[in-house]
Amino acid sequence: MPQGREVVSSGTYDWARAEKLEWSYYDSMVIDATTPTLEYRLFQAAYGSTAAKTLARTNMRTAGIMPQNQKLTAHVLKVAYIGSAVRTSFQKILNLLNNSVLQVFISGKDAIYEKTLSEVFGIAMNVTEETGAANIVTNPFVNKFPGLDRLNKQIVLAANTPFEVKITLTAAPDASLNNDLIRVALSGLLLRAN
Repeated sequence: MPQGREVVSSGTYDWARAEKLEWSYYDSMVIDATTPTLEYRLFQAAYGSTAAKTLARTNMRTAGIMPQNQKLTAHVLKVAYIGSAVRTSFQKILNLLNNSVLQVFISGKDAIYEKTLSEVFGIAMNVTEETGAANIVTNPFVNKFPGLDRLNKQIVLAANTPFEVKITLTAAPDASLNNDLIRVALSGLLLRAN
């Protein structure tokens, strides 16, 4: 067991064993309302594997598997919704969030996490707007981190563990949501072996 001086002198790097970081692995999906897909699989394509997989979209360096010599203990799941156009209505986004399910899978197991996107955002509600209502402004994002869910049970992804995050839509998204982006991040303590 480390003694006083060893404890206070240890930091991000434990030179003998590993690097310890607060880290988020993230990946993104782009809503395609022109050829609707009802199932989106995230963390399955690595950074740089396609022209679309830029650092702004993902920071996974391996496709569908935790990198060798790394272990992520995720304490938090974060989801961000990024619109591609100015909206006068929030109803269609609410419908999408209410009717989309986010699941986390580790290979060979049933879902270890499952919630609707609206539950993750904390805005599980359905609001109907009056027909012809002009410039209704709705801002339900009141948390510092919209779409933040502190996990009751940590998700532990050990080195070389196959995993995926799946977002399933129950209906085709509205055409006005085409090219909107949903980003999912698994955040927690990352250990990287030297």
